[in-house]
Amino acid sequence: MVCCGSAGVVLTGAFAVWRRSPWSACPPIAAVENDARVLRRAISSWQEAHPGDLCPDLPSLRSGGFLTANANDSDPWGTPFRWTCAPEPIVFSIGPDRIRGTLDDVEVPRSARARPPE
Repeated sequence: MVCCGSAGVVLTGAFAVWRRSPWSACPPIAAVENDARVLRRAISSWQEAHPGDLCPDLPSLRSGGFLTANANDSDPWGTPFRWTCAPEPIVFSIGPDRIRGTLDDVEVPRSARARPPE
């Protein structure tokens, strides 16, 4: 995962300024994946209870009791998890850069695309 940057020094004119990367305190990828797995299980359970229906939205998961009120529905960077349902549920976080398709994205289950070592 590419999310966790490092602090550094930025030169501004004659002054050096210590600057911390906005991603220097990233949560472990395991926590993000765990939250996405919880959501994926809720989606799968909803699908079993509603055969033939479209993909559920968050209110349907919560009101139907498939997702508890305290379950995380957003990634640690404040962006709501997104998901698709066909052919199977895939839950993803677009990561700290908030751009889909970059190396810091998290998908559950993990896709076949290459990922950097964690």
